[in-house]
Amino acid sequence: DLTAGPVSYGPSDGGEGAVHAGSFPRVRAAHRRRPDQLAVAIAGLLRRASNHLLAPPAAHAVAPKVWRETTVKIVRVTDMPRGNDGRVPPLGIREIESALRKAAAMRVGKVGGDDDDAAVHVTETEVGVGSCSLCVAAMHRALKATARSSDPGSNPGPGGVTDTYAGAEEDGEGGRVLNLDVGRPAGGTHREFVDAAELRYWLSAFRARIADEIEMDLGDRYNGDDGDNRRVIPVFLFDLARTEALLLEPGRESVAAFPDMVVAVRTRSPSQISSMIQCQDLPVLTEPADVHRALLGAVLTSGWGVAPTRLTWSESRGSVARDDAFDVGNSPFGALSPVGRRGRLSFAASDAAKRHAILAIVQDARVRAAGVLTALKGARDGQGAMTGGAGLEFDGRWASMSRKHERALAAEAMHDHARARHFAMSANVDLEALTKLALDAAGKLEARLECFEEAKGSEGLVWRVLSAFAAFVAAYFKGKDAFGRWWNVKVAKQF
Repeated sequence: DLTAGPVSYGPSDGGEGAVHAGSFPRVRAAHRRRPDQLAVAIAGLLRRASNHLLAPPAAHAVAPKVWRETTVKIVRVTDMPRGNDGRVPPLGIREIESALRKAAAMRVGKVGGDDDDAAVHVTETEVGVGSCSLCVAAMHRALKATARSSDPGSNPGPGGVTDTYAGAEEDGEGGRVLNLDVGRPAGGTHREFVDAAELRYWLSAFRARIADEIEMDLGDRYNGDDGDNRRVIPVFLFDLARTEALLLEPGRESVAAFPDMVVAVRTRSPSQISSMIQCQDLPVLTEPADVHRALLGAVLTSGWGVAPTRLTWSESRGSVARDDAFDVGNSPFGALSPVGRRGRLSFAASDAAKRHAILAIVQDARVRAAGVLTALKGARDGQGAMTGGAGLEFDGRWASMSRKHERALAAEAMHDHARARHFAMSANVDLEALTKLALDAAGKLEARLECFEEAKGSEGLVWRVLSAFAAFVAAYFKGKDAFGRWWNVKVAKQF
């Protein structure tokens, strides 16, 4: 609504991405007489909207595969039986599953339509800290605290800040609990936090051993493949029985997404905390105990590469830039999102999930096709080693693959994801045929080179021997004649 406003929202510090009174063009009475004055401003606004909603950047590279099934396995690590069930808002497993199915589903082997194809399932498993010692070890490594001590006898670091570490200890009944008070200073303020990157590092390093310990298949460490063309997206949720908020750093969030997993921390803290986002110069408060929205967004980012709506690609910078103008609506990202528990997502988020999977397939095919050309170019005689029929088939397959990629990208531009994936997968069939033709040609070329080298070596040896023998005979007879003449002239006349 270009007549509304002015509005102000975004980062609390007013830095990059903040929306203020001049961020959107506003229609005034003067513009009704001179509408051309709005042309440039509206064109710029449309470009920003297209970058955010129609062609947002990918958060990370997506695996170029079509999975038969995707399972989001939530491993809820609790330090008390049943964790925080009944004390905090529920995770909303069924709502998350419904939203993921609608966001990522396309029909396999059919063109058109938006029906479900590959199943998406969300499961939840409760694991006690006593049953997953490696989970406790990973949390122990990543769980830290900062304290500003007022005790004159303490030994603070630079600026009076002391870094302390929390850990796990025995509960006296044979179990283990997470004790966040380890190292608490005698006086001053104290704040615990979890280093998200370090927690992910140790969970990734222990992934296979954790799977054995809790008897659960967590898939491959790099792409989540369980060996049957099924993908597993692990979500490690530490459900802790404490009344103080515990957030992940950096970002002061309860959930963090990585390409290989999602990590989250939930406490029963009844208070709301500032999210470092303001709206109309008032801080936006979030509830650390409710991780439903953040968990949905993190799974979309981890499994389908959907970037937060506030991020866009800057052509001038050549990198990602932040713009909170469109970080509202049914987006699962950010504190300004009103996403509830009905499993509904914005068009931008669900469209990006489908598009990134298709573009990953096309990009991987083009990289492999470039490898085929490089192999032919590097071999002597190259494509000439193919027979006439094979050469014609190679040219035809290459033209077919290029055309199908064009059709796939054209269909993707029109958001016909099922048709786009049909052409992308069909182009992979041509690529496999091209690879086979190149391998056959390389085998024939190698055989030709070996025969040529053997013939050249044997004939050269014979000719070199014959040439040497002929030179020896010629030198012998010429030398004999020259010696006879010398004897007759110099020696025989003396007698």
